[in-house]
Amino acid sequence: MNVPGAVPRHVDSISWQDYRGSDKGMVVYYNTDPVSEIPIREVPEEYPTDVPPDPNYETGTYGLYGCSRPKTRTSFFKSKLRYLFFMTKYAGTNVEYMDQLVVTGYCRINWSADVQKLHIRYLTNYGCISDDTCIALRADQVRFVSIQDAFVLTPEVLDEWGYGSRVTRQTRILIEEDVTSKLLEYLNSKEDRTAEYISETKRLSPDTGEEDEEEDEDGYEEAGLEAVAEEPDETDELTESTQEPQESQSAAVPEFRQEEQGPAVQDTAPAPEVQPGQEPASSPPAQEYAPPSVTSGPAPSEESVASDLEQPSSEPEPQDEQPEEPQAGDLSARETSAHEQPAGDSGKPSDIDDEAVFEVASTQESATDDRQDSAEGPHDEDPGTKTADMQ
Repeated sequence: MNVPGAVPRHVDSISWQDYRGSDKGMVVYYNTDPVSEIPIREVPEEYPTDVPPDPNYETGTYGLYGCSRPKTRTSFFKSKLRYLFFMTKYAGTNVEYMDQLVVTGYCRINWSADVQKLHIRYLTNYGCISDDTCIALRADQVRFVSIQDAFVLTPEVLDEWGYGSRVTRQTRILIEEDVTSKLLEYLNSKEDRTAEYISETKRLSPDTGEEDEEEDEDGYEEAGLEAVAEEPDETDELTESTQEPQESQSAAVPEFRQEEQGPAVQDTAPAPEVQPGQEPASSPPAQEYAPPSVTSGPAPSEESVASDLEQPSSEPEPQDEQPEEPQAGDLSARETSAHEQPAGDSGKPSDIDDEAVFEVASTQESATDDRQDSAEGPHDEDPGTKTADMQ
């Protein structure tokens, strides 16, 4: 019985001791719930609570999950009684029996246990702290009847039992064997409604969260795991749809950059080493067309380059043509043709626009200046001496 404010132990986890008693009995009082027709024990509106969970017909115990009436339980244990009867002043919804004092059921006690340490440890309200022990009782036989079948305690019956005082919540009545036998015979002749007591008490009890936790655990494999298994599929679909345009864009970008950055890469190529006695020769750009003629003489001046740029192109450049990377053999052939071309030829192909010619000329001029600097740098000798050696 896992109820907030009660002892969180299963009834079978308690160290019960065999209990031997006579056939005598004791009648104790309990409060009935005002919202039920069945004379169940009082059910609290919320947990934790001071309302004792006794008689505990769910487990057949008395004084285990609550610490009410510790002196009554100790007296029952020391008197070696066997039967524990429960009486109440009916306060349920059946107005015909309202305020009647009746006996509704009994427990046949067969085990006992000292639960004082458990009560002190887990309960907020306990009355056994000043006692040496706190006895809990457990039955091997439990029986409760309906309010219509309950045994009515009239003043005449109480006088016959030897009890002439007013009945209160602390009342306990000892009965002899003959009275106990008659009371047992009457209750056993009525229909057992203990199961209805248990179900009605559970229905009216506050929600402790146990059912929700059980439902979550039971439904986890049926609902939770399937939901988790379906989520990655939706995520994969979204990921694939998102990555498709990215892959196409990433595939197109390198081609665009290759076209745009192609000439710039050629500008950073290292200049060939110039040997003494040889004039620097310009390397052709990485285009499918031939560059402007470069002779073995000195580099073209800025005036000649400007005059070449001012010449209009005879034909427009085809839009569908794309430059191809020159091969090693083509470069050699173009270098040879560049050396063999006459010095006065300053023409350019008709399919080259002004922008392409400007880029080629700028490239040649930069390459020529770099070669001249590299050729003049390592020599410190007099220019006149170098000319004489060359002749």
